[in-house]
Amino acid sequence: MSYQSRDRRSGNREVAAPSRLDAPEAEASIGPAHEFPPLPGTGAAPWQRGRRPNAMKPLTVRRGTRADCTLLGALNHQLIQDEGHRNPMTPLELAKRMRLWIGRGGYTALLFEDGGKVVAYALYREGPDEIYLRHLFVVRDRRRQGVGRRMMQTLRDQIWPQGKRLTVEVLCQNTPGIAFWKAMGYQEYSLGLEIMPGTRL
Repeated sequence: MSYQSRDRRSGNREVAAPSRLDAPEAEASIGPAHEFPPLPGTGAAPWQRGRRPNAMKPLTVRRGTRADCTLLGALNHQLIQDEGHRNPMTPLELAKRMRLWIGRGGYTALLFEDGGKVVAYALYREGPDEIYLRHLFVVRDRRRQGVGRRMMQTLRDQIWPQGKRLTVEVLCQNTPGIAFWKAMGYQEYSLGLEIMPGTRL
């Protein structure tokens, strides 16, 4: 499962780069990152209290740092490939962009782990009235196991503050992504259109 959405808030589409290369990747907030309590002694917060559905082990979630950006860049590259997005950036370029995003870009990256291995991540920015989810990605061998749904439950129930509008953007061609977001409660609000260079009437 790989879902991204584009950023449309800073005048340019990207916070870190003013180009329009990454128009929607199935990638979501503005302002300071939301603080959430760590699991005592580990620096990780519980994925869920108690047992997961189907008696699966609970995952843990931790805040990503600049030290995680090489991995996050590689996962972002997989996300772009899986969605058929036209962003040509390399994993190295994506890692550099990620460092800017979680540095001065105002984004929060959360890494979800199973037994110390990263199996998914989320990237979002929080604003005064909105939480914009830019990336939600599950590694390929852990898809179709309910991980994405549990990520959203954790974000909404344990990490994100209540009372804010939740937004995400998805490529029109990404029908599985659209179905997932609708299943998570998101509703259609706007549609972005474009004219590519060289297109004639």
